[in-house]
Amino acid sequence: MDAGRHPNITLLTYSEVEDVSGYVGNFKVTVRKKARYVDPTLCNACGECAKVCPQIAPDGYQQGLSSRKAIYIEYPQAVPSAYLIDMETCLGNNPGQICKT
Repeated sequence: MDAGRHPNITLLTYSEVEDVSGYVGNFKVTVRKKARYVDPTLCNACGECAKVCPQIAPDGYQQGLSSRKAIYIEYPQAVPSAYLIDMETCLGNNPGQICKT
């Protein structure tokens, strides 16, 4: 939490590093920010959206040993504590239909 409050640190949540180049003291990093489909500034993590989503998927955080809804918080103590939508699970084989929430 302290890193998130530091004025010189910008947290890039739900992102992946794609490329790192450069040398010590002068690195260039390419980061791909994935879509959450939920605005983390508006989400208060109440869980109401997860209750109404009918789709179930294996939980990657639990190595597939348990299940989760298509609308979920990625793992406990996630920063920010906001839900995201797994669109592949939500839409399934019918990409024209949106998850009924």
